Amino acid sequence: MPLLVITGGPSSGKTTVACRIASDLKRRGVANVEVISDYKDIAFQRKDAADSSKEKEYRSALRSEIQKRLSKSACIIVDSLNYIKGYRYELFCQAKLVQTTYAVVYINADISTSLWLNSLRDDTERYDEQQIHTLFQQFEHPDDSKRWDSPLFTVNIGLGEEATHLENDELNKNQEKSANTYASPLSVLLPYDEIYNCLIEGKALKQNLSTQKDSILDEDYLHVLDRTTRKVMASIIEQQQCAVFGDRLTVPFVCDANEKVLYRRLRSTAELSRLRRQFITYTKMHPVKGQEKIASLFVEFLNSNE
Repeated sequence: MPLLVITGGPSSGKTTVACRIASDLKRRGVANVEVISDYKDIAFQRKDAADSSKEKEYRSALRSEIQKRLSKSACIIVDSLNYIKGYRYELFCQAKLVQTTYAVVYINADISTSLWLNSLRDDTERYDEQQIHTLFQQFEHPDDSKRWDSPLFTVNIGLGEEATHLENDELNKNQEKSANTYASPLSVLLPYDEIYNCLIEGKALKQNLSTQKDSILDEDYLHVLDRTTRKVMASIIEQQQCAVFGDRLTVPFVCDANEKVLYRRLRSTAELSRLRRQFITYTKMHPVKGQEKIASLFVEFLNSNE
């Protein structure tokens, strides 16, 4: 059964929307609908959002929980930030492995709306305001031209009826005017029919032949994949020695001047090797031809896994 990925900024209404979609699917006769929440299922603490190592642990735990519960007999809705495109790509690959349908719902709320919704939470469930600003800066918006972000349903969230309860001074201080043009998470119109048709009646993802049996991959392809990623990694390690944070590193085989590795921090050989192994695993599932294409996707993968 399907995998529906909810993505959006912190305190944007993701949980409310996820629960509303789950209720609609059950109303339509979908028997086994499960919402997997980072807060409920893996005990995510919002105060840890600023700790990159802990956040990685939470993402790993969430991914494992999804993998464990994703099957053809359950409809899974993932309620989490899911703000890294590389992570959404991993979830897409999981859906492809079990040959089920897949979609992404983007909860689009501006930062002022998120700050307001966050203020309504209990103290123990709130994000720190600085964390909200940081997460908005880090958020990698879904792009429906990418297969891991497609089909994409965008839900615009604002203050809606809440705006009428605020004094003008408070509105001017805390809210963007644009936020008031959209409904709140509880009342916003959701594309129920489209989501149902996509997930329940849509065409399931198919495994690549390489997913079913790795050994059928051409040995020359595996050699090119291994050699290309090794050379790209070696180039990054060498250039890091004299690069400045913010530089864009040119790597072998990539001809497009816009496709460069963003140097945001020093990456160890061990970390790059781990990411390279992950990329090779994913690329075996979705083979691409040519060194330039492999290198280009590897650059994109590295930039998505900061």
